[in-house]
Amino acid sequence: MSSSPLVTGAETAKPKYDIPGEVGLTPLEAIRVRELVGREPNALEWAMFGAMWSEHCAYKHSKKLLRTLPT
Repeated sequence: MSSSPLVTGAETAKPKYDIPGEVGLTPLEAIRVRELVGREPNALEWAMFGAMWSEHCAYKHSKKLLRTLPT
């Protein structure tokens, strides 16, 4: 007889951590990542999207302002 606790579907469906939030992605960005990958990304994939879509790399919040500056 196994000594491990019984795991139901509801427990396995709920993520333990908010990985998208931890890597700086908004809920809408997390949805887009899932659409692009076609499945639930793993922790490494979340980290890669978080890094590439960060303010530092993508200028998410300042892009509109930067376009107004002379080049």
